[in-house]
Amino acid sequence: MLAKLVGADRVSADLDQTTHLVRLCDGFPLALRVAGARLIDRPDWSVGALTMRLTDERRRLRELEAGDLAVRSSLAASWNALNGSTRELDGEAAHLLALLGLLHVPDVTVEAAAALSESSPVDVERALERLCDAHLLEAGEPGRYHPHDLVRLFAGDLLPAGERIAPLKRAIGYYAESARAAARTSDPHRVHCLYPPLDVRGRGFDSADEARAWLRRRRPSCSPPPSRRWRIRTTTSRGPARGSPSPCGGTSRPRTGCPA
Repeated sequence: MLAKLVGADRVSADLDQTTHLVRLCDGFPLALRVAGARLIDRPDWSVGALTMRLTDERRRLRELEAGDLAVRSSLAASWNALNGSTRELDGEAAHLLALLGLLHVPDVTVEAAAALSESSPVDVERALERLCDAHLLEAGEPGRYHPHDLVRLFAGDLLPAGERIAPLKRAIGYYAESARAAARTSDPHRVHCLYPPLDVRGRGFDSADEARAWLRRRRPSCSPPPSRRWRIRTTTSRGPARGSPSPCGGTSRPRTGCPA
C-alpha cells in the first residue's frame, strides 16, 4: 500500500525503516493511508523521518492525521458506537476497552481482564469477544486477546484520572498473586518469603512446567521497557529489601534487586 501511495523507489530506499513504519501502524490500512498521505505532502521527508516521529508513543496518534483522515477519529467512532449503544454488552465492552488502556502488555487473558474490571470471567469474555467483533481487539489462542498498540494508545486516554488507580491496583495484584503461585509451584522446595496479603486472587497452576511456562510468557508484562525503567527507578527511594518479591515470581537475590 505504501509503495502505491508514495512510490516504490522511496519505500525501497530504506526497507528496514519501512518495515518499522508498518509495524508502528499495526498494519492498519487507515494508518498506512495516513502515513502515505503525510509522506506525499512532504516530498523531502524520508520514510525514516516519519518513522522516527511515530516512535514516540505520546505523539503517535497526533502524527497519524492528514487532512480529514485521522486514526484517532476512526477509533473514537468505533468506541462511541459501543459506548452509546442501548445494548448492555456494548456498554460493557466500551468500558472494558477503557480499562485495558491502562495495561502496557502484549496480550491479556480473560482472568486478567476479569481482575482489572472486577467482573466475572464469563461476562468479561463476552465483552472481549464483542471488542474483537468491533475490530478493537485481536483474538489469539482461546482465552487470550491482543490489543493493537494504536488501540491501546487511544484507550489510554478514555478513563478519567481519578478512575485509574483502583483497576490498576487490581490488575497488578492479579499478576503479583499469579507470579507468587507460579514461583511456589515451579520451585516448591525453595524458601519463599512471606508476603502481605492482597485482595485479588491470582491464577493457579497444576504443574511446575505450567508455572514455568507462565513465568516465561509473562516476563514481557512484568518487566518495563528500557525507555521507562529510569522513571521507575527515580520514583523509588530504595530498592527492594533482600528476599523481597520479584515481579516475575520468586525472590530477589541479595543486593541485586528485582530482575529487569
